Amino acid sequence: MTQFLGALLLTGVLGYIPYKYLTMIGLVSEKNKIINTPVLLIFSIETCLIWFYTFIIFNNVDLKNLSLLQLLTGLKANIWFLIIFVLTVLVFNPLIVKFIIWLINETRKFMNLDCISLLDKRDKLFNNNGKPVFIVIKDFENRIIEEGELKTYNSAGSDFDLLEVERQDFKVSDLPSNDELYIKHTLVDLKQQIKLDLYLMNEY
Repeated sequence: MTQFLGALLLTGVLGYIPYKYLTMIGLVSEKNKIINTPVLLIFSIETCLIWFYTFIIFNNVDLKNLSLLQLLTGLKANIWFLIIFVLTVLVFNPLIVKFIIWLINETRKFMNLDCISLLDKRDKLFNNNGKPVFIVIKDFENRIIEEGELKTYNSAGSDFDLLEVERQDFKVSDLPSNDELYIKHTLVDLKQQIKLDLYLMNEY
């Protein structure tokens, strides 16, 4: 077990898990490559520290006599490592990231600067804080390719987004541009030569 976790640490897999989780819950974007490297590095260091200290503390290892490590199975330490790792990934990291973003934006507001986000604009619109997003996909001649409710999308490491669009009983393209229930945004993809009309539902 110890050798297995050690191998995962060396490959960086366990450092990637916290970052991947934050992208899945919509706190950061995988396309925001500027922050990817430092964020992954921080999470890798964090994971290594958790593993090291749980191994030392819960195995009562004397740092002055590290040869004792060869006599320990490491099972208890690894169990505690997994518990602390899961709690850190699922609970503490999202709270820490939200607090850091809040602190930065409060500072920027004080300096009369615009707020920032770790999500790119496209991801923020697609997520819409978990509220429904209706979409109309058109070509540059305004011919409708598909329309409906945006259910899921995948753009991780890809130049092309895979969108799952669920058709509705009504035509999304008939929705008014200005409505108290929806906010309309239009994204233009010059590379794919399509336009995305997004209707983001407001608070109920």
